[in-house]
Amino acid sequence: MQATDNKKHILIVDDEPINILFLTEILEEHFYLTLVENGEDALTAANNNPPDLILLDIVMPGISGLKVCKTLKKNPEQSHIPVIFLSALDQLSDRMAGYNAGGDYYITKPFSGLEVLTKIKIALNKQQALNEQKQQTENNMQMAMTLMSQNDETDHALHFLKDSFLTKNMDELGQLILDTCGCYGLKVTVRTNTQPPVFFSHDHELKPIDQKILDILHNRKQLIYFGCRSLVNLDRISLLIKNMPIDDDDKKHAN
Repeated sequence: MQATDNKKHILIVDDEPINILFLTEILEEHFYLTLVENGEDALTAANNNPPDLILLDIVMPGISGLKVCKTLKKNPEQSHIPVIFLSALDQLSDRMAGYNAGGDYYITKPFSGLEVLTKIKIALNKQQALNEQKQQTENNMQMAMTLMSQNDETDHALHFLKDSFLTKNMDELGQLILDTCGCYGLKVTVRTNTQPPVFFSHDHELKPIDQKILDILHNRKQLIYFGCRSLVNLDRISLLIKNMPIDDDDKKHAN
């Protein structure tokens, strides 16, 4: 059963019908439930429709609950799912075996509905906090990578400004523009606003269509966008960018 709205999905694994009935009565109002009776079906259910939490018996025909838990915890896509053991085994060694298998909590039978609900709430809240922490870490990493990228782009721009004052002729300036645009991964053709104009291309091959575009539009408005091509008109040069990242507004405006 798929969880919808705000209800969490719980997988209940127990071979005793009375336990299934009791757990269903106390949980179905609060959660969406999937009910299975053995370890094999539990692994299949967890794989086909991963739950938010698993209530797991230990002693069952076939695969034991301990082995089910170990198998789940070895799978990167399922290892995060909280597991609460429900078992008639109540010795300390039994509890330790459950925790060593990867269980989050251990409830002994017979159990009360309040105890089960409380442990489920604690486990789900803990998992939510971990998920939020993970998401925040990922957001921080993405922000750091963005800042690093912006700093790198700023360095390129500053170096260009400094080096442009040192160029001795239009040939050196044109090559500097090509090199700087190459740092951003841009493919460009440059036209100098001289008589006659001089052209520079990122691949050292001036295409007739690029020359025609620059000759016609070099004295028009400063910025002209047409698809992935963009034209930048300055006082001394015009720049045709042939692979403007139109799907990334931040890069588009930064470049």
